[in-house]
Amino acid sequence: MKAVELVKQDKFALFLGIKIISVGGGNAKVSLECGKHCLNGIGRIQGGVTYTLADYAFALAVNSTADETDGIACAVGMSTTATFLRAGKIGTFYAEAKEVSKNKTIGHYDVIVTDENGEVIVVFNGVAYFKKDTI
Repeated sequence: MKAVELVKQDKFALFLGIKIISVGGGNAKVSLECGKHCLNGIGRIQGGVTYTLADYAFALAVNSTADETDGIACAVGMSTTATFLRAGKIGTFYAEAKEVSKNKTIGHYDVIVTDENGEVIVVFNGVAYFKKDTI
């Protein structure tokens, strides 16, 4: 099974209702409708929700090319950082991941999370390791 197909089976992403808009060539775009159930104590979207959205886009982007590299079974995150630029409100959020660089073992990706008005909510950076097995 292709690595990206494994990622599409992510139980947590499915539970949250994250939708895949596009994936391929080291890029991915996903969306999530955030209602009252996504709010924190001060009435804004909980940071873990937008982080998870970014992380899922990252995983899809990384694994969309894992099979193209000789002997690579899948890719996993090694390091991520997220900078929360503004608090989100109820609505639809989008995460778009783009490959910055990639070699045989390491890839670097940028992810931007926006709200439905195009306002940047989170800037996420991830480094992935390309594995020869899925275990």
